[in-house]
Amino acid sequence: DLGAQNRLLFLPGSVSAGDTVFACTEISVEAYRDPQPPQSIQWEAAWLNESTLQLTFGESVDLSGASVFSSAQQTGILYETPGPVVNVLDYGAEPDDAQFDSAKLQAAIDAVKDGGTVIFPAGVYCLDRCLAFYSNQTLLFMPGAVLKRSTYTGAGTLLMNYYTSDVGGYSAVENVNIIGATFDGNPEIDKSCNLLNTFHAKNINVIGCVFRNCNYWHCYECNSSANIRVVDCVFEDKYFALQNRSEYFQIDRAGIDSISNLFDTEYMTFDNTSCTNILVANTIFDST
Repeated sequence: DLGAQNRLLFLPGSVSAGDTVFACTEISVEAYRDPQPPQSIQWEAAWLNESTLQLTFGESVDLSGASVFSSAQQTGILYETPGPVVNVLDYGAEPDDAQFDSAKLQAAIDAVKDGGTVIFPAGVYCLDRCLAFYSNQTLLFMPGAVLKRSTYTGAGTLLMNYYTSDVGGYSAVENVNIIGATFDGNPEIDKSCNLLNTFHAKNINVIGCVFRNCNYWHCYECNSSANIRVVDCVFEDKYFALQNRSEYFQIDRAGIDSISNLFDTEYMTFDNTSCTNILVANTIFDST
């Protein structure tokens, strides 16, 4: 369906030219859409250069009443994350088994600590502690992949960038894509929870994610972060409709009263760094 409400999104590792895998930064498309095509639409792909893929749909498609989209371009939607591609299943994670997956998921993320892509196949991954991501990473969640809080551990944060005691400003983590995740804080755990945290971070894409059941605190705690893009996401939570006790999207500064220490560091840098250059686009906030 190439309707205006949809887009073609090429992800790191999903396309290749020869033996080289990379993130597309520009896509040139010639496309035809019929509301009820008589048959499957066939298309050919040809690389115009190392960063542009042209898709041409077959001429056999009945084009009567069709819409035409040509030279549709989206530049810089993803940060390049050079490095290996790993699958969390190869590190022992087993979705849908109701067992804690945190350690195994973290092992997969740590395997590309210097940069790379981590693939999360469909299923519910039960978390008993916060996961940490690093610079130059893409966390790619397949449709139906869910990170679910399964016990109460401190603030209950599900995913946060790693930091050390000596970082400040926006120097902890940079150039990260978080794509397609569903974050579930679990309504059966009536304790405070953040679903996603960024802290002293910059250049973070949060694309096509769903946030639900954060309970009391924030679906996304965007703290002391710069150049953040939240695109095509959905924030849904019954708590927001019931009472004023949570925020969907908290834009905050690195203050001693604004964020908790989640990792094994001596201390956190509370330098009151504020957020800057935050984009929220094509995103639904729904408490009904």
